[in-house]
Amino acid sequence: MSKKEIIIHCSDSPDGRNDDVLDIDKWHHERGFKRLRTRREDFNPKLVAVGYQYVICRDGKVQTGRAENEVGAHCLGHNATSIGICMIGRKRYSPAQWDSLIKLLQDIQTRHPEAKIYGHFQFATNKPFCPGFDVPAFVAAGYAPPAENRYA
Repeated sequence: MSKKEIIIHCSDSPDGRNDDVLDIDKWHHERGFKRLRTRREDFNPKLVAVGYQYVICRDGKVQTGRAENEVGAHCLGHNATSIGICMIGRKRYSPAQWDSLIKLLQDIQTRHPEAKIYGHFQFATNKPFCPGFDVPAFVAAGYAPPAENRYA
């Protein structure tokens, strides 16, 4: 099933902290998120609740959460038609994270060429900061990371 949207999020954890997909899985579990048992058996069986398909850690490592063809739990009203990417942090990201985000976006768009890229804030008015940078401007600038959102 082809996806229509790629939605970028932040973990909303303090910038510079080394959280990962296991931390997000724990937080989502505490919030009551669940993955179907059959989906867990097929992909990442140890992750019981993570809502994103991808998590980008501070060191640039891309970790998988849900499978791309598994309905996410990251953006109300858009979960079935989107792929969720979470950047670890709140507003500032490492050069490795930016590099991984760009490569991941390009990779996803080869499989889902019609998918448009959004920031979570464009759909969730209660999260006006998520992912901490202006995603439409980032895309319009040819994936140029904003200087104010980069670690040196």
